[in-house]
Amino acid sequence: MKLAQVLRLDDSDENVFAHAATPGEWAISGAFAFSNWEEADLVGQGRQAFANGWLGLDSFGRSTFVVITPIDAADYAALIDRLAVHFVEAWGAPGFDAGGRWPRKSCATCARCARITTTTRCWWSSARWCRRG
Repeated sequence: MKLAQVLRLDDSDENVFAHAATPGEWAISGAFAFSNWEEADLVGQGRQAFANGWLGLDSFGRSTFVVITPIDAADYAALIDRLAVHFVEAWGAPGFDAGGRWPRKSCATCARCARITTTTRCWWSSARWCRRG
């Protein structure tokens, strides 16, 4: 299986985003972070993060570019766990139950959507726009 990994071509991400991702960390689209934003909120660095930013899964910073690379099953499972904890802590997702378990299925679904089935080592960038309706 393959997943996006942060690629830093120069230092521009440090200026473009409020928090830049670390080169080499695994990344997903991260568009969920803007689900409660209004069009008026999309200005400056927030707009750049929305329009062009990949979300790093270690730093939870943003990156303009990613490279597609293979990921092994153990690393992928660890990323799902990390994403679940982030959803609970940063986004107020339903938390862990009394036994310390979390809703693995929801995070696994999100991470599965981020898996990539394209050629390894190609570069990607993203582009999003806000549309009412």
